[in-house]
Amino acid sequence: MLKQGKITFWVVGLLALTFVGCNSRRELAEVEGTLSMGGEPLGDVKVTFVPDPEFGNMGRKASGITDASGKFFLIYEDGSEAPGVPVGAVRVILKDMIAAESGRDEEPIPSRFHLDYTKLAVTPLKYEVSSGTRQAFAIDLPSESE
Repeated sequence: MLKQGKITFWVVGLLALTFVGCNSRRELAEVEGTLSMGGEPLGDVKVTFVPDPEFGNMGRKASGITDASGKFFLIYEDGSEAPGVPVGAVRVILKDMIAAESGRDEEPIPSRFHLDYTKLAVTPLKYEVSSGTRQAFAIDLPSESE
């Protein structure tokens, strides 16, 4: 009888932990910033912050598209449209929306920046997102001539 009580205790405990884990929400920090190349703003670029599993940071990504002045504001991609990025180490990837949308009716336009910035495994853009107040990141890519 005592053995059955211990088993029930452990099963109930594990189920409770499972439900708490499933319903817990990641800590998010609001992130905004600017994207430029050689000091000139880059508009129409999708900026995506991806939690870096190499440093134990897991979770969904957050992204936003730069305006004409290169400004962006990131939204957590969990369907809630909540502002923010999971706290911890992140890698940043970029997608040139002008290049991506070209080629339908005219000749394709090449990306305005090096393709390494588009690949998660090799992007040199790595940052730490801290908990607390809103953070601003100024990302200035080297110009292609540099």
